[in-house]
Amino acid sequence: MLIYSNDYDDRCPPSRWMALMAPYTKDSKDMLDVGQWEGMHYAMNKAIRRADLRKVESPEKVPAFFDTSLDMDNAVSGLESLPNPGRHGGINNAAYADGHVKGIPAVASPESQSH
Repeated sequence: MLIYSNDYDDRCPPSRWMALMAPYTKDSKDMLDVGQWEGMHYAMNKAIRRADLRKVESPEKVPAFFDTSLDMDNAVSGLESLPNPGRHGGINNAAYADGHVKGIPAVASPESQSH
């Protein structure tokens, strides 16, 4: 997402984020959650859709993309769609607005959803 946003005036992608970010991935399968689940299982945080990354407060605390229980391409949601229990040993994957990735519990605090 950071490379995409550099090309678009530091803006996060809109709702069609998968197609728009595909040219920035090595393989479109990079956007699929591998394992026992079939299909797309990541969502973009609705709080940052089309947001200017320069204006996101504490981007290290804002999940940009995360595991979701929604079974659809281009899912856009808040953290309420995190699978519970988490998909990876009770934990869900999240990529943050500053670019780092880490596991988060299935139930996250409300302040993690906003920017």
